[in-house]
Amino acid sequence: MINVGVVSGANPGYPGAGILGQADDKWNNYNSGTAPLLDYSGNPTTVTMGSSGAGSWDDTTGGSPVTNYFNLMRSYLNVNSGTFTITLSGWDTNAAYEFVTYDAGDQPAQGATLGGALSGTTTGNFRDPLSLGDNYLVNTNIISDDSGRIVFTVSTPSGQTWAALNGLQVAREDISTLRPIPRWNHGMV
Repeated sequence: MINVGVVSGANPGYPGAGILGQADDKWNNYNSGTAPLLDYSGNPTTVTMGSSGAGSWDDTTGGSPVTNYFNLMRSYLNVNSGTFTITLSGWDTNAAYEFVTYDAGDQPAQGATLGGALSGTTTGNFRDPLSLGDNYLVNTNIISDDSGRIVFTVSTPSGQTWAALNGLQVAREDISTLRPIPRWNHGMV
């Protein structure tokens, strides 16, 4: 499993469990460009993450408050009335993965509409507590291409002015190759 949190400004990053994972999970801190990613235990992987067309923001005080997931939800990649692209490379080819994306800006109605390999829309109406469809999405059975890439877009939802991506978690769908992952909040067992 790989965890990525967007960091900007003075955000030190997020440790611990999100929708997936354990309390001792490690998270990659991502801001821009292309970066190599570590797994949940801090070991190097072959996976890299890149973004294009996004700005970044760190909100330390304003907007809707965040308590439990403060350092996960306070920073985000963003775009004003547009679209940006996330490219994850280095996966096993033609393999299935589960994605959790965290998508909420610091003001109401700053969510995301995902496209490409992922789909769904968040309202972005609040950042805490975590709530499926409001500030995070789950996509299952996402298949990497013949080059081991997964590409998705983050767009401004209809009727909103900003799109936000706070972070993501990716787990291989073949659970036999992973440690057991407790799942909560999104009703999957």
